[in-house]
Amino acid sequence: METIIGTSNTNHQHKLGTVLVPSPEIEQILKGMGHTTSRIWVVDRHQRILAQTGDIQQSNGVWSTSIDQSEDKSWWSRLTETYLHPLYYRYLLTEPTPFTDSLKDAAAVQSVPLFQALQGRGYSQWRQSEDGNAMILSAAYPIWLDNNVMGAVIAEESTLGIQTLTNRALEELLNALVAIITIGTLTLFLFASKISNRIRRLRDEAEHAIDSQGRIQQAITPMQETDEIGDLSRSLAAMVSRLGQYNHYLENLSSRLSHELRTPVAVVRSSIENLAMQQPDEDAQRYIDRAQEGVQRLSTILSSMTEATRIEQSLQGAEKEVFPLNELVSGCLQGHEMAYASHQLR
Repeated sequence: METIIGTSNTNHQHKLGTVLVPSPEIEQILKGMGHTTSRIWVVDRHQRILAQTGDIQQSNGVWSTSIDQSEDKSWWSRLTETYLHPLYYRYLLTEPTPFTDSLKDAAAVQSVPLFQALQGRGYSQWRQSEDGNAMILSAAYPIWLDNNVMGAVIAEESTLGIQTLTNRALEELLNALVAIITIGTLTLFLFASKISNRIRRLRDEAEHAIDSQGRIQQAITPMQETDEIGDLSRSLAAMVSRLGQYNHYLENLSSRLSHELRTPVAVVRSSIENLAMQQPDEDAQRYIDRAQEGVQRLSTILSSMTEATRIEQSLQGAEKEVFPLNELVSGCLQGHEMAYASHQLR
């Protein structure tokens, strides 16, 4: 003996009752429909459940055959599932709340849609779950056989599917926003880094273009870009070029002046010497002597200007040489000790 089934009639003591066995054929047909997230009942005309499939607690609001069930294993999907989605549901989204389903294990159904369907009319109705956490939509339609209603099909769907679809759409929207913000931030960072590098390079060239004495050491290389930084670099390059030309003019000015002034100074000197040979009186001789002193001083200044220009040019063209400073200091000390033997140098 495996199972004991009571068949007594609850209404009449001396009569047998009925035994309702669920139909596996009907259940197989219902499972083949694929819409397992909705609960589907097949009920006979006595409101007894013949077959049932689906669970409205697991409702996701979509037909299982209308979406791709393959798992996305890309790095972006793993990143969003591991890090982003927990943040979404912690601060922005709400998980669907389970509700109490009073008809989950029922053997018979009594509802307005079923009553209307057994009368031959399709009917749908919203009802609230017992705990009030969800709304359930029930739709019933009659089953006809030879113009007689033999039963009804009831399909139920909860609002958990709508909330699931809403959360999924918000997840995709937030993922897109995060991706756009990330790409935009990286783009702005790269753009800012490029601009800062160009500005830093222009600053370095401007610092090395002029030395501490105001001389132009090297020209600024103008940038080829057509933006504001490129315009600034070309303006600085043109300015440094003009400053270099002006400094070159000033550096050669002394040699040019000395060359140009030597001729009139020679004329003045020869004229004064000719006046001195005419045996002037005492007052005229005094003026001639003062004029000769002025001409001599002017000649000395011109010679000094020429020598300074030559020394500067020679220093600029001189090559640097490394020499031992300690040997130079030691030789100087030895020379002073020999010259001033009575003094002790420290």
